[in-house]
Amino acid sequence: MSELSKIMSTDVERLYMDQHDALQDHVIDTLRGIIDDITERDYQSVYRKLAYSAAGDGYGSENHFINFNWTEKDDPTDIGEAISTLMNLLEKGQQ
Repeated sequence: MSELSKIMSTDVERLYMDQHDALQDHVIDTLRGIIDDITERDYQSVYRKLAYSAAGDGYGSENHFINFNWTEKDDPTDIGEAISTLMNLLEKGQQ
């Protein structure tokens, strides 16, 4: 089967589930990496994996969060966005 034939016959629901599974693995690997670094007391490594979020409005508080970004661009992704994407992919893959 040619590459084009494979692409043209791709099952969309299967593609959603493949994306879901890859993102799920990425989230789990990211969390395991943080756990391993903390266990090994490698706090600098943990700090490098964090993203910074400024308050922006002058009233809120600044914070750091685990960055789950899976793209090449510098676009920090927090756990809420990662989980939301997982839920959407799962829903679409089960239709």
